Amino acid sequence: MASAFAVAVAALLVVGARVLVALNTPALLIKEGADSVVIDLRWLGDYEAVVSRLRVVEASSGLVIWEVQSESSDSRLFQVPVRLGSNAVSMKASHGSFRVVEPKASGTFVIEKDRNYTVEVWGDARKWFSAKEEFRISSQVSTGRKTAQPGATDNPDDAQR
Repeated sequence: MASAFAVAVAALLVVGARVLVALNTPALLIKEGADSVVIDLRWLGDYEAVVSRLRVVEASSGLVIWEVQSESSDSRLFQVPVRLGSNAVSMKASHGSFRVVEPKASGTFVIEKDRNYTVEVWGDARKWFSAKEEFRISSQVSTGRKTAQPGATDNPDDAQR
């Protein structure tokens, strides 16, 4: 009887921990483009996310190529476009403002073709959890997620029409 109770309590703790993580992790979706990606931070599809920090890391080296940190507790972002090549380090927030942490000595950061990058975003500064997604920009953008394109098809016969 005691072991069944212990298992039930352990299961509730695991479920509670997962709910806690889910509620405290910001929404993060990478949307594909031809030579760019959009870091989409909306939650429930329409609302700007409170963001305390956003970081882009070159995945193989772990080098932080771009990082911004909010200057207020309620700085909000909706979508952040990142393109192949040179990108400005400063950005316009939906609400509040962000200061550039990296790169310190440059007004731009560079996204190179066929390299893997990791985006990490932290929500409210009082929350400990972050969300991470990877992206790679090449002739065919790959984020590990498939995004339907208008008129796109998986049927090879349709491509010959």
